[in-house]
Amino acid sequence: MKNIYDLLKNTEMPEKIENNPIKDAVVEIKFESVENIPYQAVYGMIFNEFRHDYPLNEELPITRVPEHIRMKDPGMIFQPYHVMKNDKYKLKIGPRVILIGINGKYRGWNEFKPAIIDFIEKVLKYNFIKKITRIGTRYINLFESQPEEVFKMEMLLNKETIQTEDFYHRFVFKNAENNVKTNIQLVKNAKMPQLTSKQGPVLDIDSYADGDINMELKSIEDIIEKIHHNTKLFYFGLIR
Repeated sequence: MKNIYDLLKNTEMPEKIENNPIKDAVVEIKFESVENIPYQAVYGMIFNEFRHDYPLNEELPITRVPEHIRMKDPGMIFQPYHVMKNDKYKLKIGPRVILIGINGKYRGWNEFKPAIIDFIEKVLKYNFIKKITRIGTRYINLFESQPEEVFKMEMLLNKETIQTEDFYHRFVFKNAENNVKTNIQLVKNAKMPQLTSKQGPVLDIDSYADGDINMELKSIEDIIEKIHHNTKLFYFGLIR
């Protein structure tokens, strides 16, 4: 049995993707906040900091749920309550989560990363984050080809490739060298109406680091780079 990182370590990773299939790209930080700072104060700080660069803002539907339920339900604790947007990116803010993602077309890592670091640097200066518990990136890719033309992975039975009407596979991997974990989801034919009118094979890559994370900006930037490298490794390693 092979370690997947041994199989992927020599993967060639071009600087640019041809026929870009990325439909969503997000960097998310989960955290514990400093005691006695209400969410409205946190949102007020972020809103005032970014309201000129991200002029569109709205309250998300989760805020209609009573607060005492939101704060106790495990499925809601890390959900954002507000979103702020411009024509390139969107920010989402919640009591225990902040994230930045693309709004429309993915313009490449060299353009996305400076926006990420600018967002994190400005948020950190307000000192409402007591502890970062998770940093992750999620890239959702939708292709316009047949699955066998997209994915290198196959399903075997007695060493023979088998055909399926449909499939949904989920894998979890951990890189022992840098402790980055990755959730991979492969879907044969998916619809994502919130992102695109098209449908087809999907590769969903969620890579993250968790635990007690150093809150210095340089350390956070280094972690994000490791996670991004890990994401590229799986993308180019799994796609034909």
